Amino acid sequence: MTQTGRPDPPSPGRLAEDVEDLVARLEARESPDVLVIGSGYGAAVAALRWAEKGKQVWLIERGREYQAADFPESIEDMGRHLRFERESKGVGTATGYEDALFDLRLGRRFSSLVGNGLGGGSLINAGVMLWPPDAVFALPEWPAALRGKGHELAADRDRAWASLGTQRVRASEAGADAGPWTPGRTEKFQRLQQFSAACRTRLDPAKVAVSHAEDVPVTVALRADPDAHAQACIGCGNCMSGCRHEAKLSLDRTYLRRAVASGARLFTRVSALWLERDGPGWRVHCTRTAERGLWAAAGGRASKPAAPGGNPYAFSIHASQVVVAAGVFGTLEILQRSRSDRLAFSSLLGERISANGDELAAVYRMPRPGAAVGWEAGAGTDDPGQTPPAVGPTICGVVAFEPQGRPVTDRTIVQDGTAPALMGLLLREMLRTLALTAPHGSASQVDPAAVADDTLTHSMFLLGMGHDEARGRFELSASPERAQERGRLSWDEDAGVAPAGPLHGRRMALAASSPMKASAFLPGFAAGALPGWLGNMGNQGARGWLSVHPLGGCRMGDNRDEGVVDHLCRVFRADAGSDPHAVHEGLYVMDGSIVPRSLGVNPALTIATLVERALRLQEPGASTGGHP
Repeated sequence: MTQTGRPDPPSPGRLAEDVEDLVARLEARESPDVLVIGSGYGAAVAALRWAEKGKQVWLIERGREYQAADFPESIEDMGRHLRFERESKGVGTATGYEDALFDLRLGRRFSSLVGNGLGGGSLINAGVMLWPPDAVFALPEWPAALRGKGHELAADRDRAWASLGTQRVRASEAGADAGPWTPGRTEKFQRLQQFSAACRTRLDPAKVAVSHAEDVPVTVALRADPDAHAQACIGCGNCMSGCRHEAKLSLDRTYLRRAVASGARLFTRVSALWLERDGPGWRVHCTRTAERGLWAAAGGRASKPAAPGGNPYAFSIHASQVVVAAGVFGTLEILQRSRSDRLAFSSLLGERISANGDELAAVYRMPRPGAAVGWEAGAGTDDPGQTPPAVGPTICGVVAFEPQGRPVTDRTIVQDGTAPALMGLLLREMLRTLALTAPHGSASQVDPAAVADDTLTHSMFLLGMGHDEARGRFELSASPERAQERGRLSWDEDAGVAPAGPLHGRRMALAASSPMKASAFLPGFAAGALPGWLGNMGNQGARGWLSVHPLGGCRMGDNRDEGVVDHLCRVFRADAGSDPHAVHEGLYVMDGSIVPRSLGVNPALTIATLVERALRLQEPGASTGGHP
């Protein structure tokens, strides 16, 4: 506290204040105009744009704020940074620290890995900013105001692209100032080029057109960026464990930094639990993230903080407007816990979640390097004279499979992938084990059963995206007192085979053919070819989804019978007798949960664009282009 009794500002070099600073402000009877829950792509856009309009914006994040040195560097660090949540005997259970960086949700036939911390998924994703084909926006799941109008999003997309700091290096660029990981210089991009060539040779161009390997736009600093407090990327390949070299343009270096400069206040280690109407505004009930278990043990929502003898681990924030943007699972958990006779939402809440057609496969032991994992701790910094070859960021390039005369839902993409070095030991043993039962490459020059030190250096991961039927579901586990509620994630057992699964299986398998000459191709969950023992570890069974891009659950729609929110991200009311287009005034959802279907590409740019559009159209005098 300062001498005037006011909370201290954030520490030097940090954007956020701590939960104790928030509690002090609440005790001083302060409150915001707009409360943003979460700090991912949608939340960051909302915080900045409302702050720019002169609103007093508070943003709360359940995780912590990370400095470069805080990110895990070795497998020994992972215990502090990993959290699991899964169903056990019909009840959702959680293991690990509530503020852990990696949040792994294990469900029936559907599992997902998401990020947790100031900046959300941007802390651990690859930062790829691809845009879906316009044909995706023509599909029937979109609300009328957006359906068939993907081209009208160009201005909002360009604004998001620039605000995210998106950069692109062409593979043909080889100048001295182009950076150490120009795609054409990296081994894994060259392997992706070989994969593309093999696919163009083996697939009928009259049925599917295969693109050449192209570089991807990424939010990584190619050169030092003083405005974002970012250093030039050294090409270590460890983006997914958090950048320890200050080169990744995660949201804490772009939108959130500008939001703070515009007057927004950010608070970390605050878990929003549920919300309710409070006069003309809203009241959001919270707890310290570290005390979430204690809050539940003390009665959870059943013990309200305002009641005599109420929950001692809870506090609340009043705001005129609330933006729920805690990521797909966080948002669904908050809204489902908030549902009551007085606060009704669409029956679609928690339904129709998409895995974005994600697939993770591996090409095992090639004659040439493929960089399955990034540099080990200290490489390139402890001894600059021993710098290993540049890996590049987690993803450098993409190959697109464009269906000819078939719907866009048959389109898939494949990207090269590099896992963080801290996972190296685990991945090496897993790849070796899976290779023993996998089909061998016909042109292989390597014995897949041989024990060798090049398992990781000469293997590579392939990341696929496509389209699925959005048959995922998220619901809170049953609890009479509504205290121990945790989410349960599942995929409809009766759902048919989604297009992406078999398409990934056939197309990715060509990686094992010449000229890559891989020892084996190791398919993933969506292709349905994993050994039963591995699939059953995550309740996946023979076929399921392991997604890093979950979408939906609060899908956009034209009314409450078709969606949870409208095209402006306003939450539909569902109380008896209300207009099906009526919304809860002042309540918004702005994250990946609003996307009504799979996109078939990395979704970050689309999420940011949809929120940019929604906020622009709610400015005075703007035409909404849809139902008021």
